[in-house]
Formats: sequence, C-alpha cells, structure tokens
Amino acid sequence: MQQDIPETVLTLLTSLPNPAYIKNSCWDVLTWNAPAQELFSDFARLDLPERNLLRLVFTSPDMRQIMLDWEGDAHRTVAKFRLDYARAKDDPSFEAVVTDLLSQSLEFRLMWERQDVMAIGEGLKTIRHPAYGPQTYRHAALTIEGSNDLRLIVYLPIDIKSSGGFES
Repeated sequence: MQQDIPETVLTLLTSLPNPAYIKNSCWDVLTWNAPAQELFSDFARLDLPERNLLRLVFTSPDMRQIMLDWEGDAHRTVAKFRLDYARAKDDPSFEAVVTDLLSQSLEFRLMWERQDVMAIGEGLKTIRHPAYGPQTYRHAALTIEGSNDLRLIVYLPIDIKSSGGFES
C-alpha cells in the first residue's frame, strides 16, 4: 500500500483548524493535526498497527468513552470498513485486522457477521470533547489525488440544535 503523503497535503492537514487525519484503505491513521490529537488521542504514542481505527473502536477504552453513541458508531464503522475490505481482495493487512478483532471482541464478531455494507463518505458523529463536552461533528472522507489508498478525514463542528436530528 502506498503511504507517501504529498507535502502539500501535509501542509493542508496541519493548517486546518478542525480535527483531521489521513488514513489508508486499511484504516491505519498515518498522520493527524493538533485538533485531532486533542479530540481523539495522541496517536503518536501508538505503534502503526495499534493506530488502526477499526481496532481502536473495539479495543480502546478511551475511544469507547469519547464516542457517545458507541454502538451505532461502531456498527457504521464496521459496515464502512467492510466496503474497503471487499475492495482489498484478501490483502493480508486487512485479514490480520479482522482476524485479530474476531478473536478479541464479541461485539465486533456479531457486527461483522451481519455483513452490512455502507458507503464511505459523510456522516454525523457526536464525540465527547475533552475540553468542551459533547460536540456533534459532520465528517467527510476525501480521496487524495493520485492515491487510491489515502483519505483525508475532516471533522466540522455543527450546532446540534440546527442539525434537525442525527443522521448518518
């Protein structure tokens, strides 16, 4: 998998005032900006295999704590990951993530067995911000030009009262 991130994209990432990170198609967080570190985690303290978003959702107590709708978000995460998993066609890195989680998490196993698939793109997520409490964000996944493997994920805070409800 390509892991080279263009310098201009790195500059853009660090200049964004909102939480953002770059992940590969196997959902490994490769780099992030300061607002993402404040909101989610200090990804730098984790080795790359541990920085996998699917693994973090099911194995990190910190991630479970900040996700206010953990079950709904976890289900959508599995369904979105499944799309990339199907595109990967038996890629060993995908197989390793799934195999590990099947053995580590009953919740993952039950969600994986449902075989739900969801398109990757936009959505809403309510996250417990460490400084501001619960915040709802609209997030978008943007493909990085010249790379089928890399996506820039950006979280934009929204006013909960004006959102008209929580849609995913």
